[in-house]
Amino acid sequence: MTITYTRLSIFTGASHTVALPLSTPEFEAAYTQWKAGMLIQEAFPTLDSSQREFLMTGATPEEWDNFVWRADEDSDEDPDEDPDDQP
Repeated sequence: MTITYTRLSIFTGASHTVALPLSTPEFEAAYTQWKAGMLIQEAFPTLDSSQREFLMTGATPEEWDNFVWRADEDSDEDPDEDPDDQP
């Protein structure tokens, strides 16, 4: 019993589809609870964190890795340096 879920990635706009180990009624009940305000980890306790993240953002684990890696690479600033402290 699996369902497929398709979503656009918040990073790339690409459409991705994943198979989730839920029946349609299980998914619909959990999705309704989540959208009504329940924490996603409580609404979907059987999904792993990457599956829950996909539901929220549409991003794949590879996209997250690429996004985090690029963000780290782009950051040349010293976190302890005061930007107003100019020589």
